Amino acid sequence: MKPLGTTVTPITPEEEPFLLKPVPANLHDVAGEVHGDILYSMYTLSSTVVDRDINVSLITTDLIQHTAGNGVKGFWIGIGIDSRLIDNSKVYISWGDLTDEQTLSMEATEPDSEQEVDGVTYKTFYFNAGNASNHENKATIIVDYEGVHYHYKLDFAAVGMKVGNNLDDIIWDSVSVQAIKDKYLFGIDLSDSNGNPLPESLFIHYLNASVDYLQNLLDIVISETEFTEKHDYIRNDYQNWGFIQLDHNPVKEVKRLNLTYGNRPSIDIPLDWIQLDKLTGQITLFPSAGSANSLIIGQTGLLFGFQSQWDYAPMLWEVEYVAGIDDKDKNMPFNLIQEAVFKRASMGILNVWGDLIIGAGIASQSVSIDGLSQSIGKKCCYNRYVA
Repeated sequence: MKPLGTTVTPITPEEEPFLLKPVPANLHDVAGEVHGDILYSMYTLSSTVVDRDINVSLITTDLIQHTAGNGVKGFWIGIGIDSRLIDNSKVYISWGDLTDEQTLSMEATEPDSEQEVDGVTYKTFYFNAGNASNHENKATIIVDYEGVHYHYKLDFAAVGMKVGNNLDDIIWDSVSVQAIKDKYLFGIDLSDSNGNPLPESLFIHYLNASVDYLQNLLDIVISETEFTEKHDYIRNDYQNWGFIQLDHNPVKEVKRLNLTYGNRPSIDIPLDWIQLDKLTGQITLFPSAGSANSLIIGQTGLLFGFQSQWDYAPMLWEVEYVAGIDDKDKNMPFNLIQEAVFKRASMGILNVWGDLIIGAGIASQSVSIDGLSQSIGKKCCYNRYVA
């Protein structure tokens, strides 16, 4: 407070630095990875000013849980206050209503963090929206600025929280949201007309959909997947170095190969006998003399007492293996597949963004005033905007 007798002219908080800012913060997801929470806690602020009271409504529909820097998991929302307002001020924060008189017996609250947004430094205070219902969805921030108290009355009633798992996993770990933004969508303001960024769940959806689409189109396995499958015994194939064509390719590794009689395991084939063509998913056997589970192996690799009995036996081979694109294998077209996934995903993301610009189902839009005109049009398969 100013000393008694000092005259202070209150400033009407209608412009910066008095308006609050929804500030992105570095929070941790369930895997411990740090992300900008603007991708997760996407919300807007609706403010009305009455004298020195700033009534603030926080609006979001899909707020999810994160672990803050203090290790506490909650539905965190970061409220940024311009540092020009509070660097030499005292800030008091409380759930529910807070009066000037109550601040006299309170300790000032220090900001949880600070960061720069659009060239302005904001001091950030975090609220766990999950606790708001215990306080009639209200919280108060009082800023003592040069002896004048400004009251920020926060309303959490319009905050919708998503309970359960945070975000779906990206099914192929060789692509990421940040990579598609940096390499394929760089320079594009991917936000709606209110300035809200597209949620991360949208990027993850289209990356996963792109991987699934290409897997079905090309009849290959891109994301690492384990399979256990059975194959018929055919004497000609067996005598041709134990040839087996796996159902899925490319293959990263074979974990187990068994001979079974009916549904009972019989012979474990040593893994060092297996010759694997990873790209085509073809297995051949090159055994050496010795024994496998008491069956005699000759110099030619034949299992005596077995190969002469049948020309065909159903589901005799059982194979457990891992299929998927191996980025360390130089024979794999890794870069081409990755490029195709990113480009296919970008098309879906830009289609959504285009609908936000001029509306869903609208092919073009034009405005003309006093001889000046502007047009926005969507072209086939993806959106391109011209003016």
